[in-house]
Amino acid sequence: RVSELAPQAEQQAPLSLAEVDDPAAAFTALLTEKLRAAVEADHRKVSSLEWEAVLPQLVVDRRYGAVKSMAQRRALFGEWQHEMGSADSELRQRLRRERKEARREARRAFAEMLRASDELGPRPSFSAARTLYGDDPRWRALERQERDEAWDEVEEELAARGKALLKQREAS
Repeated sequence: RVSELAPQAEQQAPLSLAEVDDPAAAFTALLTEKLRAAVEADHRKVSSLEWEAVLPQLVVDRRYGAVKSMAQRRALFGEWQHEMGSADSELRQRLRRERKEARREARRAFAEMLRASDELGPRPSFSAARTLYGDDPRWRALERQERDEAWDEVEEELAARGKALLKQREAS
């Protein structure tokens, strides 16, 4: 039984400088591997991580010993945090732009659905549109407030089209 434990103890021993070409890179890889997933799972910002809180997750890994001094580890953590924070910021900005574009597209599709409708009649109402299109994915794609705003934008156009249809029917 002791022989079974020896390889595990050997495997868990800290890395020596001879085993690692770049101790800083090994430690940074450890930070990325252990902390990045935790940050993404909790939807937290990398900048919210505190050294004392993440330390227990790091000390159990062999790469923790690649950097010999606590001051160096802490400095590398700060550098990593800054780099990942910049990447997080860029990612959040990109996601924000994508969500904004998706909302814009959903709003456009909603307006086009209403404009293409011949079923709303000459005096369109929001409740009639909800009855007709409430189950349509283009209707459900917008939150209530956005849907109300989009309706307000299209309502005048629909009413004008309805009046023109009424005039045309009266003329014929």
